[in-house]
Amino acid sequence: MTVPREAEIINRILSGSIDDFELLVEEHKGKVFSIVRKRVPPSDAEEVAHKVFIAAFKALGSFSQNKPFGNWLSGIAVRSCCNYWRECGSSRKVLAAAPDNEHLEWLEKVCRGDSLEKFETLVRRQEAKELIGWCLNKLSPEDRALLEMIYFEDWPLKEAAAAMEWGMAKTKIRAMRAKAKMKQIISKLPGE
Repeated sequence: MTVPREAEIINRILSGSIDDFELLVEEHKGKVFSIVRKRVPPSDAEEVAHKVFIAAFKALGSFSQNKPFGNWLSGIAVRSCCNYWRECGSSRKVLAAAPDNEHLEWLEKVCRGDSLEKFETLVRRQEAKELIGWCLNKLSPEDRALLEMIYFEDWPLKEAAAAMEWGMAKTKIRAMRAKAKMKQIISKLPGE
């Protein structure tokens, strides 16, 4: 069975065939889960992804078919992650994922006793990642998501602006101000 084009599926859903929404979920669940897993703790990723699809279903009538459905859905996913952190308020959780290949390789190199210079480089790199993560947690959910998209995931500024539903000027200004906030946070650290 070939899957009909997304526009046809969306039109059928809007005409009352709501079960067809499952076709869109199946097509885009990988992308949504990828976005969500990068932005919320693993224990809450499934729930947030579920909320993304609920929000998309409810807003499907406002979807403009001038742009790809996947891009529109990505924007909902990013904003849902921001909402997650906003709902957490001051009790922000620290993302502590299970060790991935990079962490396991790092541990393996340390255990093998590579040269002191390589070890120190690895430690500095790990400390920098932890510092950046800590600083990002001090930013608003929107600023955090924006910096992650632009600088860690290499999203084009135009796509980041669309995902956040902001204009280009606002996106550029928010990115500049978020970087300045991070610099200010780092400058207040002891020893800086």
